[in-house]
Amino acid sequence: MSERVKSDIREVDLSDAVEHIQKGEHLLKYTQRKLVHPHPRFFHVDTELGVIRWKSPRKCSSISQLSLLDVYRIIPGKDSDFWKHRGGGLYGIDIVGLPRNLQIECPNLESWRCWFAGLVYAHQYALASMHHIQITTGYVRHHWELLDLDQDNLCSINMRFDILIIFTTKNS
Repeated sequence: MSERVKSDIREVDLSDAVEHIQKGEHLLKYTQRKLVHPHPRFFHVDTELGVIRWKSPRKCSSISQLSLLDVYRIIPGKDSDFWKHRGGGLYGIDIVGLPRNLQIECPNLESWRCWFAGLVYAHQYALASMHHIQITTGYVRHHWELLDLDQDNLCSINMRFDILIIFTTKNS
């Protein structure tokens, strides 16, 4: 993240920003096609599931979403190629993901600061949570492989309790 962007969002309270993106707001959603006008959509972030969601009126009662684990860059509008080619983007955010990109524009600077800081935080939180799950899974797998299995390649109930005790004492 550039120093200019860091200075733009330095004064944002992260708890307020996360609360703001969880409550949601109407933002403009852009498409890759230049001739198509932006569409207002209600966006919100579900931090527990790690997804950005928005309601599309054309899709019958379904909510479109983008997982934060699929996102690999969150770019402010001033630095994004999409916004440079389209023009404007002063309050834009380009969310670059694996299955799709999402270009949104906030109504004002304060909203942009909350959305940008909140999205960056939620993205880092989702990645950290996934990393914790991978470490925990690896730990359990390691202890499972260390067990002495019987002739049928099965684990006794006592061994299962032992591994459960090891796992719970490590995480508490």
